[in-house]
Amino acid sequence: MKISSEHGSDMLENTKRFSGATKFGVTSDALRLTVRSDAEYVKQAWEGSLKQLGVDQVDLYYCHRVDI
Repeated sequence: MKISSEHGSDMLENTKRFSGATKFGVTSDALRLTVRSDAEYVKQAWEGSLKQLGVDQVDLYYCHRVDI
């Protein structure tokens, strides 16, 4: 899900009542889905999520699926 900058601004103005959450774990390319939860990917996904959401923290960060 992508959040427009308009919605991101609204969230930042209401941080006292907004609890942000995001997830990681499933990546895709043109041919397949890949499930990842290794430390290197978690860090990359975390930084990407913060940048995409336009925030410097979220209250909940969870793994969509675990590597098998």
